[in-house]
Order: sequence, then C-alpha cells, then structure tokens
Amino acid sequence: MLWVLIRLALCEGQQLWGDYSYESSDNDDPTGVVHMMMVPPSMGVHDIRDRLTRRGKIRRIYMLPKNFLPSRKRQHAKKYAQGWIEFADKKAARQTVHMLDGHEIGGRCRVKYRDYMWHLTYLEGFKWENLTRWLNSKVVEHKKKVEEWKQTRKQQIRERRREIKKEKRTKRRLERERDKLKSNQTSSLLSQHKPNQGRTQDFVVIEVD
Repeated sequence: MLWVLIRLALCEGQQLWGDYSYESSDNDDPTGVVHMMMVPPSMGVHDIRDRLTRRGKIRRIYMLPKNFLPSRKRQHAKKYAQGWIEFADKKAARQTVHMLDGHEIGGRCRVKYRDYMWHLTYLEGFKWENLTRWLNSKVVEHKKKVEEWKQTRKQQIRERRREIKKEKRTKRRLERERDKLKSNQTSSLLSQHKPNQGRTQDFVVIEVD
C-alpha cells in the first residue's frame, strides 16, 4: 500500500518519501537515485549490485535494516526493509526502473528470491544528500528516545528501591511487634503458674512413737 501512495504522490508532482519531504537538489547533478521499496529476504547489497550494475554504473547502495538501530550489531543484518541505489547517470536510473519495475527478479533455481518482483521507483530530484540528512535525523531521534527511556528507567529504579526500603521497614516493624506480643504472652503464662509470694504454708507435724 505504501508504494502505491508514493507512486501517486510522484505522479501528482509531490516530492514525498516515507515520513519526510525533501527539496529538489541541483539539476546539474548527473546522478540519479532509485528507491527499492521492498527487499526480498536473503537479498543483500552484493546481489543488488551484481544484478543492476549491467544497467548502469552504480556509485552507492544503502540498505535499511528492518530493525533500524545505530548499532554495529545491526550493520550486517540480512533482512532489509528497503534500499536506495545511486546511479552515476540519472538516465540509466530511469531506464532501470522502466525495464525492471514490476518484473520478476529471476535467476537460478537455488536463488531464494528469484520469484519475487522488483519494486523500483526513480526519485525525481532526490539526491544522496537527502538520504544522508534523513538517516542522520533518524539517528538523532533514536538517541533522543534512548535518553528518554534511560531517564524513565532510572526513575522507575529509584521508585522501586524506595518501595523495597519501605517494605523492609514495614517487615521489621511487624516482626518487632510480633516478638513483643509473643514475649508478653509468655510472661503472662509464667505469672499464672508461679507460686504466690508472701504467703506462709502451714505444715502438720505428726509425732511417731
């Protein structure tokens, strides 16, 4: 559904991509950027370069992981959500989209993504600098969310520690009260069985011949 909306927006002359808009760069720049809206599973940068380099010279490729995080652990992920291919010639980029978009990728039988279709769109006026700015904004946004999460987590930890201390104090108070009650009960029982003090007992003396 997303790629349909992007196509309609481009047809209407609106420069739209994802959740941000971009301004057209210098038209004198000969490069052209193609957006790959859906990347088949197990398809990587080398596979795309091998299949598209015959259509024209490719300068750069960037693949956005499905779990986009600015971490080294995510850089070599095999599952990508979308990608951008920068051609050295915008004419070659347009021809690539015209020839491949909507067609099967194809390949040998052992290729897992051979039955998938190309979903390519030429981004008119879009340059690599636009992509760089968008990615940087996403990184900054992610760092901000991480900092907010850290602050919230610290606050939760402090509140939990206060609750634990309060529970410990309540537990100790209940234990003291229980021990005191038990001690009072024991003293009461002992006082009931203890002989009365201050009273003299009468003894009967029996004389035996």
